[in-house]
Amino acid sequence: MSPRRALWSDPIILSGAAVLSAIALCYLLPGIAPGVRQFVAIYLSNLLPLALTIAALLVGLDRLEPSERTVWRFWAGAFSLWLVQDSLGSLSVYRPSPLSSFLQDALHVGFYLLLVFGLQREPHRGGMPGAPVLLRRLQAAGTALFAFGLLSYLPGIPLLFERPLFATQVPSLILYLILDADLLIRLLDAHRAAARCPRWRAIYAWLVVTAALWIATDAAEAMGYVSLLDLPPAGPADVVWLLPFATFLVAVRIREPVGGQAAPASPREPREATHPAEVLGALWGDALVAYTAAFPLLHFVLHGSGALAAASPPAREALTLVLLTLLAGLALTYQRLLLAENRRLEAERLQAVRLEHRAYHDALTGLPNRYLLLDRLHIALARARRAQTRIALFFLDLDRFKVINDTLGHTAGDAVLQQVGIRLARHVRQGDTLARLGGDEFIVLVEALRRAEDTASIAHKLLEELHAPFTFEGKGLFLTASVGVSLFPDDAEEEAALLQHADLAMYRAKAGGGDGLRLYRSDMNLRSEERLSLESSLRKAVGLGQFALQFQPIVDLAGGGLAGCEALLRWRHPERGLLLPASFIEVAEMTGVISSLGPWLLRAACREARAWQHPARPPLPVAVNVSPRQFQEPGLLSGIRTILEEEGLPAPCLELEISETLAMQNPGRTTEILQALKELGVAVSIDAFGTGYSSLACLKRFPIGTLKIDRSFVSGIDQDPADATIAATVIAMARRLDLRVVAEGVEREEQREWLLREGCDRAQGHLFCPPLWPAQLAARLAEAEGGRPFRAAAREGVVPPKDAPGG
Repeated sequence: MSPRRALWSDPIILSGAAVLSAIALCYLLPGIAPGVRQFVAIYLSNLLPLALTIAALLVGLDRLEPSERTVWRFWAGAFSLWLVQDSLGSLSVYRPSPLSSFLQDALHVGFYLLLVFGLQREPHRGGMPGAPVLLRRLQAAGTALFAFGLLSYLPGIPLLFERPLFATQVPSLILYLILDADLLIRLLDAHRAAARCPRWRAIYAWLVVTAALWIATDAAEAMGYVSLLDLPPAGPADVVWLLPFATFLVAVRIREPVGGQAAPASPREPREATHPAEVLGALWGDALVAYTAAFPLLHFVLHGSGALAAASPPAREALTLVLLTLLAGLALTYQRLLLAENRRLEAERLQAVRLEHRAYHDALTGLPNRYLLLDRLHIALARARRAQTRIALFFLDLDRFKVINDTLGHTAGDAVLQQVGIRLARHVRQGDTLARLGGDEFIVLVEALRRAEDTASIAHKLLEELHAPFTFEGKGLFLTASVGVSLFPDDAEEEAALLQHADLAMYRAKAGGGDGLRLYRSDMNLRSEERLSLESSLRKAVGLGQFALQFQPIVDLAGGGLAGCEALLRWRHPERGLLLPASFIEVAEMTGVISSLGPWLLRAACREARAWQHPARPPLPVAVNVSPRQFQEPGLLSGIRTILEEEGLPAPCLELEISETLAMQNPGRTTEILQALKELGVAVSIDAFGTGYSSLACLKRFPIGTLKIDRSFVSGIDQDPADATIAATVIAMARRLDLRVVAEGVEREEQREWLLREGCDRAQGHLFCPPLWPAQLAARLAEAEGGRPFRAAAREGVVPPKDAPGG
């Protein structure tokens, strides 16, 4: 049921409409006897609506928030005082009594005070802040008047019986107008403060209308007493006095959010239970209340001094009105200044809350940042030690996220990170923490873990959530993640150690190919230390000249002649000996060392290839592997052009090898780069084809000349039917696309014969020649000119057969 329909089907609203309509008809229908109208006006027109209002405030309190119940209870108490006041007025209508008038005034002041105390406990706002110097002075003056006003009641009561009507009724009505005006000011301020809470904003809108109607009706009554307005008793005009009850009933029965979900409330400090001393303090300190209490003091002074008796009626009325107006002006001025100061301090408090939120939350995703995570982790560890429970820390890092930033820009990367935060939050329990450390790293802190085995199911849910494509400008982007997990107290007992161990486990998951989970193990620390040592040595290796190249010949299968060579990187480590790329290339990629190592490799390969070239034989190209990071760098094309010019190598003698996965990460960008390389004259091949993922439609558009079948398929083509089928399919597809095919890792004669039979163009492997140092290659080239084929090469000085070309 919609909020609007729920409101108008409320039994309290329907009852109120019926009662108010019946009373209004008594005033409006011409056939109603004057005595009946007078009876309704005296005994029913206020008593029945007041009883309904109290019921509207109290019925259904159990379905409201505790903070809201306090508001309604204060207001129910306020209307209960009004009910008692009206009952006294009804009883004394035929026998007016100054004492009764005094008691009614006191009850109406109490009615107002309870309304104000309720307003000060709104569930979406904080309490009243402190006041500056001017407000404190007004408050002090009002407090003094309050004290004298209270003392004036006791000696002033006998004089009340002697006061004329103007000295009792008119000041009371002016007092009501002041209270109504102050209430209207407070409600307008509350309506403004509830801008982010639609339901309370709607409630205050109806309450503002109610206060405005109270001002109108009290003003009309005051004008009637001084003969400025002639209102017949118990007439149609009395219907106007019923309207505030109708609007108030609507306000307090808005129990559902307006316009759907309620907006989040403004940040505020938690409120503790109200102590009776706080109520008394608010009563004593509110200057408006103090000025209100000063009214009997003024009556006593004016009447007791004889000033009212000595003055003529016009002067007496003027003197009383001037003094009353002065008091009212001071009271309302104080109230307006106090509310303005309240708004200023509230704005400062909210600004401080926003600044604090920024300090402890990530600006992009809104998630807790490292500082808040460490604080919550510290508290969680203390709780876990007391309760002897487990804590799990999930360190999640997106795989190959940099490719999105490099190819689509940081705007796309930011959009994806926001979507990642939203998705991961779906699987985080209330009380646990999802944080972003920075970049593409996220942390999930799970408390009160029952079993260590539960970490696997939690991690798999997180990984599964990321498998669905992300969208940016209509494009589908696919991501995976690597997750490392550390446990308290199993793996560590301090915050820093838990984070470090989860980080280590995450790197092990990433080294395993990504899109997976690794639990921390104690031996990871040793591997981490080795990795740090390797990283430190790697950064110095380029400058120290520790890198070198070997070259593995590529043979034409049909003729047996040399068709080119592939450059293979080697690291002459001073302590660990000769290292192959598999042991350091990943670290070079992650640390950025590849940015300086890649150009060195390209230049060294071009320099050696220039030395091979001979006018008496066809050009002999060199194939060089290009890393993903190097391929995406903006200066790739200009760097290749410069190296070719400075080393004097013709562009057709250079061939770049890229991985299948790299080519497909951003097909559009890849096509642009490959087309520019083709225009430059540099050939491009897809290395290790079949081990990654590809779209044949995109592959058809790529300006490439060669596919290289990975050695994992070539090794079993003469023994495993599945390998043979895959290799044969790649060869057939390449021939249809007019591409050259190179088989890697050929080590047996049976493999060579199978490849030749299936139509493979070229091959490389230990059957023909292992990787050679430049001097060894020069000697083999000389032998080849003498007619010796590239078969069964000597093994001395070369790497073991397990070294994969380009690996």
